[in-house]
Order: sequence, then C-alpha cells, then structure tokens
Amino acid sequence: MRDNHADMNRETWLVKLWIDNDQGCYLYWRDRTSQILRDENPDDARQHLAEAVREWMENLRPQLSISAFSDLLTTAIGRVDWYEIADAMIEDSPCRQSSDEVVSTYTRAQAIEDGELIDVSTLAKEAGFRVPVALTAAAWAATVEVPPDASCQDETGRLWDVLNVLRCVCTGQKKSLVDMSVSVLGSGGKHRRVDLKSICGPGDNSEMVITIMLPHED
Repeated sequence: MRDNHADMNRETWLVKLWIDNDQGCYLYWRDRTSQILRDENPDDARQHLAEAVREWMENLRPQLSISAFSDLLTTAIGRVDWYEIADAMIEDSPCRQSSDEVVSTYTRAQAIEDGELIDVSTLAKEAGFRVPVALTAAAWAATVEVPPDASCQDETGRLWDVLNVLRCVCTGQKKSLVDMSVSVLGSGGKHRRVDLKSICGPGDNSEMVITIMLPHED
C-alpha cells in the first residue's frame, strides 16, 4: 500500500490505513468519492465526503461499557481529522479532473438497460435485502440461467438460492466485499461449484447497491 499521508496525525493515519488495506472498503470509498466529485462542487464534495467517512466509522464503533477503554476510544476518535481523510481520498481519486474536463461515466442504469447487469431487486427484497441487487450478465449465466437439459429447474428458484447464500454469508459482516460459492445443477444433471463475489457500493445517486459478479470481474 502507498503511504503518502505521513503528515497526518496517528489517529487519522490509522483510519486511512484501514480503509486502504481492506479491498472491499477501498473499492467502496474509491467509487463513493468519484460519485461525490461528479455530483458536487469541490467544497461541498469535501464536506460531504468527510461527514460520510465519520458517520461510517461511528457505525462501526463497538459498544463498550463506561470504562478507561471507552474513554480512550472516544479520545482517539475525537483526534481524527475527517477532512484530511477526505482530502486524501479526493487526491487519490482516479476521476479527479480539472474543471474544464468532461468526465464520461457508464451508469448502473445504463448497464441494466444494456443487459450488462440484471436487476433482481424485487426477489432480493423478498429474500430480506433492503437495497437494490443486481447480477452481472456473466454471473447470471453461470448460476441462474437454466441449462437446456436440466429438468425441474427454473430461474426464479436458482436465483433464490444465490440470494439466500449471499444473505447467509453477509449476516453479521460489515465488509463491502464478500466472497461466496453456490452449487448449481449443470448440464448432464451434475452439480458444480461456482465462485462469486458481492460488492456493496454506491449506485448512480450514491445510494447503497449490491452487485453479484464472478471473481475476475470488476
């Protein structure tokens, strides 16, 4: 990992270090930063991002009974410079552009319209998900699409299996990226294992969305 923020105090540096060292967390905040930079002017983007990171950390904060340890934790969090973290994220963002440059984006809505993503939010809601969920076309073909010679199979049932595996894997976790595997009935009536990954990140309007994909997909 690059460490180009040596001027930060220890507490601020540690928060940025943990964000950068967890792949799912890093990808989430990279995309969230790019989304905010596209939607807001630089000053508003900086404030929005700083507040978003602070709120995210507060939600991860463990509940401790009143003690020396809880006081130490409160003191350490109080020393974190959230604006300095936001500045570092903006500096590192691949989408940072000069004011006269046009940023071209391929939105989630466009990907769904083009068939690159398949929106499964309706069934996902029944499975207990509170945010929109989509599969990449490749993940759909590998797990949900029914082989011609697979009897007693339908796409709804196969999708339900994928969603329930993801729900079980995600229970109790706060990671943005999780790995999972499902067993699907393939050609010839044989079961095969399919590895997947799920990324929780910002959608077109900075809302939380989940995307299920094959391990090599971005």
